[in-house]
Amino acid sequence: MSDDGVLRIGELSKRSGVSPELLRAWERRYGLLLPTRSAGGLRLYSQADLDRVRVMCEHLDAGLAAAQAAALAKRVASAEPAAVATLSSRSAAGCESQSSLAAARESVTSSRLVFADQPP
Repeated sequence: MSDDGVLRIGELSKRSGVSPELLRAWERRYGLLLPTRSAGGLRLYSQADLDRVRVMCEHLDAGLAAAQAAALAKRVASAEPAAVATLSSRSAAGCESQSSLAAARESVTSSRLVFADQPP
């Protein structure tokens, strides 16, 4: 991470274990990432973006469809700061099942978030 707390896409990819191409696709398709732009037009990602990628990977590993995983990851980032803080404090090595993230997933699952297409 640079001095001003931003990551370029290559560093985000290394830290999350997700390819730059897939990160860009998730940004474009699902609005998962919210990068700022450098003066030269490079994407600059925050720690919150990294946290959302990690939550997305966890939900994909749990068997959710990508669109559902992204919707949940975006809601978790805004609704569950404690769960996201747990994720960011742990090392994540890509979209693999990780027992170290199980507690955060359980916290999110128990928060009873409802998808827009499901009745409450």
